[in-house]
Amino acid sequence: MLLLFSCCKSNEKAYNATYQKLKDKNEESLLAERAQTAETITDDVVKKADPGVVKVHEVVTVVLGEDKNLSTYNIVIKSFINRTNARSLYNRMIEEGRNAVLVQNKDMMYRIVVDACKYEIDADKLLTAEKKTWPEAWILVRY
Repeated sequence: MLLLFSCCKSNEKAYNATYQKLKDKNEESLLAERAQTAETITDDVVKKADPGVVKVHEVVTVVLGEDKNLSTYNIVIKSFINRTNARSLYNRMIEEGRNAVLVQNKDMMYRIVVDACKYEIDADKLLTAEKKTWPEAWILVRY
């Protein structure tokens, strides 16, 4: 009887190891697919926008930071697929004294918002200033 239980335990370990490998492989392929989709979406947006200005309409959820630091027009300095990387930049912005907000869209992309305003003309001015430090910055229009 003791031999029977020890055999089951080794089978369980083998099953768990195989399951974890499959899970890791699926996660890697999902991240690769998201990265490819993100690049495609970004390329399409850049082609349709005014030269040097990208404006994207999105519904976002606040992950870190305060909702009061968001408005209709928000300056995004960087986007991430990986939450750890996004959180790292968010923390850096907070340490620099910025009113940063980490948000997430429906496609699970993380955005770092550093400025927000109510009017488009003000957002264009903020974006111009932000692009000096963050050339890939763009405007997220929140609705």
